[in-house]
Formats: sequence, structure tokens, C-alpha cells
Amino acid sequence: MPDMPPTHTQAVRRVKYGLNVLIAAVVALALVVLVNVIAAWYLKPYQRDLTATGQYSLSPQTRKLVGSLGEQYQIVTLFRTGSDPVANERIQKAGDLINQYGRYSSKLTVQQINPDWQAGRLEEFLTSLHARYATQLRPLHEALDQALAAVDDLRKDVPQQKELIAAAAQDPANQAGDLRQILQQASQLFARLDANLDTSQQQIKTSLQETLPGYSEAHDKITGYLTSLDEELYAILLRRFDEAARRTSTPGSVKERLLTLVELMGATRTKMQAALDGLRVVQPVKDYEQIRQTVLSRPDALVILGPGKARALWLEGMFRLPPAEQLREGQQPEVLFQGEEKITGALVSMTLIKPPLVVFVVTGQRPGSGPGGDFEAVAERLRAMDFDVRDWQPGGSPTGGPQGQGAPPQPPPQAEPDQRTVWVIPPSEPAGPMNFTAGMVEQQAVQHIEARLKAGDSALVMCAASSTARFGQPSAVAPMLESWGITPQLDRIIVQQITTQDGKKQPLPMFARTTWTGDLPVTKALAGMRGVFLFPSPMTLGTPADTTIQQWPLVTIADKDIYAVKDFDTFPDIKFDAAEPGESYLIAAAAQRGQARLVAVNAMVWAQDFVTTNMDPRLSQQGIGLAEYFGAAYPANAELFVNSVQWLAGLEQLIAASARSQDIRRIDPLSQTSLITIRWLLLAGIPTVTLLAGVSVWLVRRRG
Repeated sequence: MPDMPPTHTQAVRRVKYGLNVLIAAVVALALVVLVNVIAAWYLKPYQRDLTATGQYSLSPQTRKLVGSLGEQYQIVTLFRTGSDPVANERIQKAGDLINQYGRYSSKLTVQQINPDWQAGRLEEFLTSLHARYATQLRPLHEALDQALAAVDDLRKDVPQQKELIAAAAQDPANQAGDLRQILQQASQLFARLDANLDTSQQQIKTSLQETLPGYSEAHDKITGYLTSLDEELYAILLRRFDEAARRTSTPGSVKERLLTLVELMGATRTKMQAALDGLRVVQPVKDYEQIRQTVLSRPDALVILGPGKARALWLEGMFRLPPAEQLREGQQPEVLFQGEEKITGALVSMTLIKPPLVVFVVTGQRPGSGPGGDFEAVAERLRAMDFDVRDWQPGGSPTGGPQGQGAPPQPPPQAEPDQRTVWVIPPSEPAGPMNFTAGMVEQQAVQHIEARLKAGDSALVMCAASSTARFGQPSAVAPMLESWGITPQLDRIIVQQITTQDGKKQPLPMFARTTWTGDLPVTKALAGMRGVFLFPSPMTLGTPADTTIQQWPLVTIADKDIYAVKDFDTFPDIKFDAAEPGESYLIAAAAQRGQARLVAVNAMVWAQDFVTTNMDPRLSQQGIGLAEYFGAAYPANAELFVNSVQWLAGLEQLIAASARSQDIRRIDPLSQTSLITIRWLLLAGIPTVTLLAGVSVWLVRRRG
């Protein structure tokens, strides 16, 4: 019988099996770490955000911008974590998304500093931030040093002046009541002046000794203090002492002291005025002060550093809550993060060498942008990217002057050298007996814009149907568009014939779109987004006289039972029998001639706040303004406007779906049928699959 290998003892077997388990656990852990590293660093392009609004990923516009950065940028967060779980969750959410910026370009890095735990790193960062502005701050720093030196000289001069004032006040020969009273009051003021000078000087020096010195605060304090001393103390006393010294009734001993005071105080005042002159010719560095104010006064801030610019934002301003009246009782509000829009807007503004000028041409009663403006929402989007947005009222304003009276006509804004200008012409109010100047003002504005287009400017023209166009009086912009080969048919509107529940046929002048035409990035970036146009009019593209002009269709309406009707004055009583149905109608187009570009959109309402800030697909009054909290019902409208302006300004590299376009949920709520299907799959499907698997295994074993 062959020798059998010795059997292992229980202790040996225990060690052997334990080592096997340990090795298997280590290998499994190593595999998990390896897979996570590969997923984090090598599978970035394949990561997918499956949330409804894409809240864990950057928008295409941001990725495009970050990928195009040619120089180094840095985002530094200064977020403090505490005991508040809600605040910590917001910080985590913001930090996760901000980290995404560093994943799409080697030109942008993200650094996170907790001011409570990393005081050394914070101090180092603030020192480097101050060093960025050293050259710009040097004139201000020198002016403050000169002013502080003047305060030092003043402190040296005060004792002698105080002594002379007290001696003159106590001179037995001084019996004149008014002069004696003046000297006594001056003596009291100078007795307190030493302490006031010391306090003010100490406050100013403390501000300048901080890691981020408060230059603006110190500038205002010392300017105000020296001005007060100069104008409210020294100037008044000098005048009165000089007048008293010139009187023949003033005793000789008092007069001698007064003349000495006038000489000494005059010299002191000259030094103060020299310091004030130095302070008045320098101005605080706005970027530095804005960053300092945000970093030091806000509990959580982030700083974006570029090659020549810097911007500071604060965390609380990156979240928005729905209005209280929109929440049900006991409902937990959903906090929406809008930090990407703010950060990307800041990056855009930092990359622009000369931000474009965007001018809303206002020929009616309401402003284009600003408070009460019809297009303030899209104008604010442009301002966030540092665009220079203005209104131009060529005909003046009937209520724009002081106390409500009319304001005179305004001259057109002038662009700076090498600054691109985009003229935005909203739909104009039709001329008529009660508005006979409207046509004249519009004509003058169009003539100016035509001249600017020949000079290389661009324009976004919004046209609307009008009854005057039906009688051979088209809008003043029509001839301008026709010179570009675009013919707006403003004597008709496009409607769709729908049948109501009671069998009546009614016109619907509202068209929602999710598909977009054209080869330009203006509409390519709108893929899949929902937009809407109210009371649109058709246009046609023809061959322009200038063969150098290129044309592109942008928006086409195609649907069943659509008509271009001329009797829209009788809306909604439109006679469909008088019109032939069309298959599709072009309502927006773009054109280019050299550097000059043009976008024309034929729709009465599409980019106004009424649409762009509305969360209600029915565009009710109750939904206006709520897109900020719940997402726009038609996000493509604002995107189309902003994209058009960017293209017109020659900034097509910025055009892509923005963060704001992600406000609208991509995933619709599940229908009742879908819910029932999922419920039955869970209740019956899984047990059935398990049963079938068990039967299959039993059959296989039985055959074996």
C-alpha cells in the first residue's frame, strides 16, 4: 500500500483556509479599486448622467467652452462644512459639479480649500490673490501712504497749534466775547483731536495690514476724515483767525498768536490738501474689491482665476428655491443648483477680449431690457456673459423723463474700437391715427441700422404681422430684409385648424417645435429642445442682388391643416375656405455678407419674458416668472435668442446647449399604464422567472 501524504492537522487547515480567504479578499479589494480607477480616469467620455435634468453633468456649452480654453484657468472653492446637513448637502452637490470642470480640459484646474481646516492654504491663496493685483494697486497704495504720512505730520503739528489756541483764549488782554468764545471752542476741539487722529489712523492701518487689504475701505475712510478736518475745522478756523488778526481792536499779544496760528495751520492744511489730491486721482480696483468683498464677507465663496482676470461668486447665490406659494403643505422644496450657469458665464466674460455691444431698439412704449422690459430675461443672460446690453429710444420716451414727463430722442449708442455691435429690433407697434409717429421713428432707426450693417455690424430683426401690411404699407424693416434676399409676408399669419370637442373648427396661432432646420450652430444646439412661436408669419428666401450674401433657413413650421391666412383682423373668426393649406412655412432665417450678419424671425411673440420665463406649456399668466424655479416650458426660445446674438457677434464657438436649457426635465412623468406594467412585472414577473429557472435546473439534473 503506497504511502499516503500526511493529513494536515486542524490548526494547519485553519491557517491554510484563512490565508486563502485573506488572499481572495485582498484580490477582490484590489480589483474593486482598479475598476474604480479605470472608470474614474479612463472612461470619462463614456460616463452618463441619467437624472431628469442632467444635474450631475456639465452642459454641452460648458464642455465646449472649457475644451476651447487656450490658457490656464483655475477654480478655487472656499466652502465651509458644518453641522447643518442641508448646507453640507448643498456644498457636496456644488463641489461635485465644480469638479467636473477640471475633467474636460488640462487648461482648467479645481482646488478646494476648507477655510476652517486649512488656514495655511487659505492664507497662501489670499496672498497669491493679492499679488495678482499688486501692479494695479500700487498707485492706490502709494496715495494711502502719502495720506497716512499727512496724518502723522498733522499729529506732530497739533500740540503746538493746541498750545497757541489755549494761550490766546486765556490771554488777559482778550476781552472780546466772540473771539474768546471761538478760541475756547477751538481749544475744546483740538483737545479731542489727538484721540480722533489716533483712532482713525489705527483703523486705516488695520485695514491695510490684512492679507487682502481693504484699500477701498481705507481710501474712503481717510478721504472722508481728511476732507472733514480740512473743510469743517481748519478752513473755518483759518478764516476766523485771519479775520480776527486783521481787526484793529484785537490786542497785540492775541494778534501775534493768531498770525502764528494762521501760518502754522495754513501749512498743515496745504499738506492735507496735497494728500487729498493724491487720493482723488486714484480709483479703487473694482475687480479686486469685488473679490475681496465676496471672499471675506460671504460664508462660502469660489474664485475663478484667469490669465488676466478674476471673478468671485458665492454659494448661496447658486441655488434657487421655488416660491412658498407654489409648495404644498409639508412638501420638501427641491433646491435647484444654478451654479453652472454662473460659473460658465463668468468664464465666458473672462475669455472675451472686447465684450459685444447689444442694443435693443425701442420704438414703442415699453423698454426692451431693464426693469419692465419685454426681453429682460434674455438680456440678463447676455449680461451674465459680460455683454454690454443697452436700450436705444430713437423717438424718446413719453414717460421716461423726470417726474414722468417725456424724454427727448436719444442718439444711437457708439461702440468702442474693435467692439462688435448687434442691433436687436423687436416687433414694432403698427402706425395709425393714434400712433402716427411710430412709422417715422421706425424708419429713422432702420436707416441708421442699414448704415451700420454696411459698416460691418449685425442685427436681429423680429417682425410681426400688421393690418397695415395688408394694404400695401409694410413694416419699415421689410425693404431692409428684402435687400438680403429675405421677403417677410407680414400681411398674413400662420394658423392651424383644429376641431374642438363640440365639432367646431378653430384657428390655433401657437406652434410648438422640437425639430430645427438649418446648418448653423444657432439651431443645431437646440436639438431636442422644445420651443414655441405665437402668431408667426411666413417668409421666403430669394436670390439677393448682392451675390456675396449667404442664406440659411433656421425655423420651419410643418404640420397638418396649417394655413397662412390674411383675414387675421377677424381672429378667431377666420375663414379657412378662403385659403389653401400649406405643407410648411419658413418663419426664421439667417444671412451673412462679409462681417455683417442678419437673423430675421417672423413671430409676434417668441423671445419675450412672457414665454422665456413661463413654466406653463399653456403660457398662462400664472406661469410667468416661475421658469426660474421649475424650468421653462419652452427652453429653446431663450436659447434661440442667445445663440442668435452670439452668432451675430461672431462668437459661434460659444454656441451649445447651455446649463439653463437643462432646467426642463428630459424624462417625462410615467403614465398610469406604465406604472401598472412596472407593478405587474415586479409582482408577477420576477417570481415567474425564478420558477422557470428552477424548473429548468430540475429538468437538466433529471436528464443527467
